Amino acid sequence: MPASSCVTVEIRHAKDAQTASCFNLGNTEARTDTAQGTTSSLKTPRDKETDHPRKQTSRLVATHHNIRDVDWLHSLNEDIAWIQGDPVQEISQQLNQNKQAGKAISELHIVAHGSNGEVKLGNTLLTKQYLEESSELLQDWKLEAIYLWSCEAGLNTQLTTTLEKCTGADVYSSKAIINREQPNISSKKEKTASLEALIGHERLQRWDSSLSTYVDGLQVELFEGINFDGLIQRQYEETINIDDTYNSSITGQDGETWSIRAYGEIQAYTTGTNYWYTLSDDRVRIWINDELAVNKPNDHSAQYDLVTATGLTSGQWYSIKIEFAENTEVSQLRLRKYTNYTQLVPKEQLRFNTKAPIFQSAATSTDGTKVVLTYDEALSYEEASDWLNAPNTGTSSTTATTTDFAVTTDGEAN
Repeated sequence: MPASSCVTVEIRHAKDAQTASCFNLGNTEARTDTAQGTTSSLKTPRDKETDHPRKQTSRLVATHHNIRDVDWLHSLNEDIAWIQGDPVQEISQQLNQNKQAGKAISELHIVAHGSNGEVKLGNTLLTKQYLEESSELLQDWKLEAIYLWSCEAGLNTQLTTTLEKCTGADVYSSKAIINREQPNISSKKEKTASLEALIGHERLQRWDSSLSTYVDGLQVELFEGINFDGLIQRQYEETINIDDTYNSSITGQDGETWSIRAYGEIQAYTTGTNYWYTLSDDRVRIWINDELAVNKPNDHSAQYDLVTATGLTSGQWYSIKIEFAENTEVSQLRLRKYTNYTQLVPKEQLRFNTKAPIFQSAATSTDGTKVVLTYDEALSYEEASDWLNAPNTGTSSTTATTTDFAVTTDGEAN
C-alpha cells in the first residue's frame, strides 16, 4: 500500500491529552445520571398525616434506551426520554415538547449506571466541560430539581456543582451505591429523596440489582491451549472456583489443555499488607494493584500459595488479574480467604467494571500526519502470549503505540 494512502492513528488516554486541542464533545453521547429531587415533591403517593392523595408533580425520567438491570423503568407511569444520542439535546427536545403541549416539567430524574463519580448515560460521560458547553440548553430547562439516580455520582462535586449552576435546580445525588438497601439521595441543602417515592415500595423490594457499572465477581476469559491461544468464552464468575469442568463442559473441549485470564478488582480488608491464598494445579500468576503477587509459571500439582499485596487501604478496591493454565490431568484454581483458607473470597469482595472505554474526541496532530483519538481511559491491546517468555514482573498489559493502528483510504484498519 502506498505510504500516502495510510494515516496513522494515535490512541491516547484523556488524562494525557491536551484539552484545548483534543476535546470536542458536541457530537458525543452524554452520560449524566443526575436525578435527585426535593423532599417536598418526592413523598410517597399519599401523605401519612391525612391519607389524602398528594398533588402529582410533573416529572420527566431520562435514561439510556438499552439500560440493563432496571426493569421497573418500563412500568413507571411517567414521561420517559429514552436517550440514544446527546442527552442534553434529547432532554431539551422532550421538555420543549411537553411545554408546547401545556405540560410544565418541574423535576428531571436521570436514571443511569455510574461509579466513582462518573455518570454514564448511553456512551456519553457527563463532565464539567460537557455541561458548560451545553449551558445555553441547560439554562432553558427551568427545573426545580434534578435527581441523579446513579451510583456514587455525589463523589463528583464538579459535576453536581456545574449542573446546579447551569440549571438553577437543586441537584440530588449519592456518594454510595444506589440499590434496594440504599435508595436515598440528597441535595446540598440536606433535603433527601428516596427511590421508593419514584418507583413504589413493591418495585423497590423486588429490585435485586443496583445502578452501579460494577458487577460482583470477576470477568473470566477461557482460552484454548495453555498459552491463551484462542478465546472460547467470556463470562462473569462470582467466585474463583474452577476445575476441569470449566473447560470440559463445553462442546468440543476435553478439559486437558486450556487457560484462563480473570480480571477486575478486589477489596482490601485491612490497611497495610493484605493476604489471600490461591490453590492451583497447574500454572498460575496473579497481579494485584499492578504488582506481581504470585508467579508459578511451571506445571505443578495442587499447592497453596500466599497472595501478598502491600500498601493497601481497608475498604478500597484494587485491580486484580489472574492467569491460569491447565496442562493435562487434574486441574483446579481457587482464590481463598487468608483468615480461613477453606472459604472462597466472596463475591462481595470482587467486582468488575462493565463500562467500556468511551470515545471523547478526534483531532489531527500538529504535523498533520496523525489522527489523535482520545478516550476516557487507557486502551490495552496486548497480554502475555505464553508462560516462559512473557514478563514475570508487573502487568503483562501494554498500551498500544502510535504506529500500531492505521486507517486506510477505504476506511479499513490495517
